Amino acid sequence: MTTLSRFYSSHFQQEKDADRFAAEILMPKTFLEKDLKELGLDIEKLIKKYNVSEQAMWIRLTSLRLAEKYSQ
Repeated sequence: MTTLSRFYSSHFQQEKDADRFAAEILMPKTFLEKDLKELGLDIEKLIKKYNVSEQAMWIRLTSLRLAEKYSQ
C-alpha cells in the first residue's frame, strides 16, 4: 500500500479518530487549560501529571492552540 492510498483508507481515518478520542480522554481541554494557568507551559510537569509522552502532549496542546496561547 502506498503512503497516499494509506492516507485515504478508512482504516487510517479510524486510527486518527481513535487517537483523537484517546487524547480527549487522557488530556481533557478544560483540565489542560486549568493546569496551564497554574503551571504555565512546563512540559515536564504536564507529561508527568497526565502520564503521556512529550509528543502526545505537544500534539494535544498544538491541536487545541493552547501552546500558542500559553507560550507568551
